[in-house]
Amino acid sequence: HIVAATNTSTIYGYGLSPSSISPPSSGQQRSWLRAAYCRASRLSRSLNQGQEQHIGSGHLVYIHGKMLSGMKRLREDSLERSECQKSRDKKKFHDRVHSQIILPGLLVEVVDTIQFQRLRQLKQLGGVDLLFPSATHTRFEHSLGVAHLAGVFVNHLKTEQPELAINPKDVLCVQLAGLAHDLGHGPFSHMYQHFVNTVAKQKDETGPKWEHEEMSVKMLRQLIKDNDIQLGAYGLHPEDDLRFVELLIRGLQPEADWPEDVGRPEEKRFLVDIVANQRNGVDVDKLDYFIRDSVACYGKETIDVSVHPPPHP
Repeated sequence: HIVAATNTSTIYGYGLSPSSISPPSSGQQRSWLRAAYCRASRLSRSLNQGQEQHIGSGHLVYIHGKMLSGMKRLREDSLERSECQKSRDKKKFHDRVHSQIILPGLLVEVVDTIQFQRLRQLKQLGGVDLLFPSATHTRFEHSLGVAHLAGVFVNHLKTEQPELAINPKDVLCVQLAGLAHDLGHGPFSHMYQHFVNTVAKQKDETGPKWEHEEMSVKMLRQLIKDNDIQLGAYGLHPEDDLRFVELLIRGLQPEADWPEDVGRPEEKRFLVDIVANQRNGVDVDKLDYFIRDSVACYGKETIDVSVHPPPHP
């Protein structure tokens, strides 16, 4: 959420002081203005619809008065496609494990939501940092890494095995599933899941277990609705492809029947094993956290997950 104030002379956000930030470049200013206008517009729409908004003092961002006129100009500027329009451009991220990664516009739009930004506050390994002080990495960076690896693997299959008929929609769905697969985690990650199920079992031994995968599916659908993300703007069907992404997050047991409402034939069943492999457990989720956890705890990688093209004869 953004509050604009005209009586300030700098930008304060999340504990940053004027001395701790360097003067922004013109490109950074334009990027900030885009993001500011986009979020302010969404907040305005929510308030107009009568939705209750909670704005904590620690999450207020004050915008320099001179930038307000820039926001107005940005609204009328048609030089570039605005981030508030139907689709977004791809974006580069710098990751400690995979170096520079590039995510497509749909994933960038999901990353920029409040629901996904929440993952910045969830430690990947719960309380392990009490033993390994450097293990403070989060579900946020892990999710970016899984989305990256998911894209690498599915694109490798698409290039090396064209007979599989993998299309751009398949690639985007697999990447989105990798990004959103941990949305449903609670505080302290798996420790929270164990706690909730332990308490629930004491009250009702026959009740359903709480699974973070199922919560990730629910949160993704709600995230798309709350933030008015138009899947059609990225070439995806708003129901069939979304159900396929949900299937990719849940995974599918080898003996389970193939669902008929995911917009794809059973011949593409292999795609389900990329993010959540219920067949043998080897998937990009584990490949990312094997490396990320070892780098955070021990300062070095334990395995190499680079995808190298086979040598030509």
